Amino acid sequence: MAEASPAAPVVSPELVAKIADRVQAVLQERMALALHSALRDMRPLVHDAVIQALKQR
Repeated sequence: MAEASPAAPVVSPELVAKIADRVQAVLQERMALALHSALRDMRPLVHDAVIQALKQR
């Protein structure tokens, strides 16, 4: 006799919405941190480019 497979848990639409909102918030936070880090890393390059452009004037 075959074993019955366990039923998938029932998740309410409200819980799905809360999870989706939290995932979106976490992703936005991580994107903001990544952007901040990338801009911070680019600062010396931008500074050098501005100095070089001003010297060429």
